Amino acid sequence: MADTFTIQVTASLAVSLLKYTAFQKKETAVLLWSTAFEQDNDYFTIERSLNGRDFQFQMLVNGSHNSRTTSNYEYIDNSPAEGINYYRLTQTDKNGRSTVLGTRSVNFRSSHSFKLRIQPNPVLNNQVQLNISSSKKQLVNVYVLDMNGSKVFERTTKIGTGENKIRFQLAAGSYVVSVKSSDGTVVNE
Repeated sequence: MADTFTIQVTASLAVSLLKYTAFQKKETAVLLWSTAFEQDNDYFTIERSLNGRDFQFQMLVNGSHNSRTTSNYEYIDNSPAEGINYYRLTQTDKNGRSTVLGTRSVNFRSSHSFKLRIQPNPVLNNQVQLNISSSKKQLVNVYVLDMNGSKVFERTTKIGTGENKIRFQLAAGSYVVSVKSSDGTVVNE
């Protein structure tokens, strides 16, 4: 009677991940990762998800290819969403094989005391509605600049906690809306 054995051979990873961290820094999410060595490593992919399941491509970062020393990497998300952002790090080798190295989350809380939203965008019939969602009562200055940087609208108004609506008219064109609070916070839309 012969004994039967099953032997499983797995390919070694193209990288040895030392660390992978993600954290909030001011108004950004910062991702840092380090590898102890890399063998035929082509690149890393960063993807982001707001629900932990559906990921969207954010950035491709070239790897060190063949390295026997520690390699450090950084990616900064300059526009994370309010709430939990999930960041998946994937490594792809020169043969096209990909390995998910991990997923980290950042519970992003904006330090701004207010947020802007223009509805509808693009504007219909030259009627602009600026919605300002505020965490406190405050005085704000609203500026609208054309693409040449000229101020075409300005208003100082007191807003309350919650949703505030400011309506005004603009001629057809492209504009930047800037709101500055009394504490010096500036948000552009």
